[in-house]
Amino acid sequence: MAQNSRSTRKINKSAWIRAQNPTLSAKDVVAKAKDQGIDLSVAQVYTARSNAAKSRANGRGSRPGRSPVHQSGSDKDLVELRRLVLAVGFNRAAELFSRIQREFGF
Repeated sequence: MAQNSRSTRKINKSAWIRAQNPTLSAKDVVAKAKDQGIDLSVAQVYTARSNAAKSRANGRGSRPGRSPVHQSGSDKDLVELRRLVLAVGFNRAAELFSRIQREFGF
């Protein structure tokens, strides 16, 4: 006997919650999920929305206090960086570093 595709398909509940209209109450989101065959609780809706808000506030979605890059580069990396700065010019390199700082929040 073939299984229903709805029961075999996995859904990311947090992603589904984030995709809903944020003005809907948690209770309405749970009711809408139930209509679509998704089992949710009000607490799951609050948690998913809270985590999404924290990720948006952080900008990158990473945990606070963690740097996405290594703290120190090898000597080889520093030599290569100096070579590239000299190749593009100091002013252009400064513009690029400023852009990187803005994009990554350094």
